Amino acid sequence: MVAHSHTVLLVDDEPVFNFITESLLKRVNLVKEVYSVFNGREAMKLLQESFQGLHNIPSHIFLDLNMPIMNGFSFLEEFSKLPRDQKEDIKIIVVSSSENPSDIAKVKSYGVEDYISKPLSPDTLKEILQ
Repeated sequence: MVAHSHTVLLVDDEPVFNFITESLLKRVNLVKEVYSVFNGREAMKLLQESFQGLHNIPSHIFLDLNMPIMNGFSFLEEFSKLPRDQKEDIKIIVVSSSENPSDIAKVKSYGVEDYISKPLSPDTLKEILQ
């Protein structure tokens, strides 16, 4: 049995996506904790609280692009402004239904770890987390 090793933050405005992904993450048995939020603003709030010791700092953020309030691009812009020591161990994986080449190029310019099309599979999650 593989030990839990990651804390994951899901940022997606679709509750069904968050529920299914959280279930898949638990099934691959590589996470110790999963947080779910519905937009970039909630994600930034959770990150700030994590840096203050109120939550575990996520090792991975699975980020949707198209969300209300603060979309994925705005989140990436805010994340890029964080001090390097706070964000250097956090990997961002964009998970989107968009396969628009300009979207992919734009998020890659922020140094995201990967860009994956929905839906996620257990094998994809294992590959990302191992």
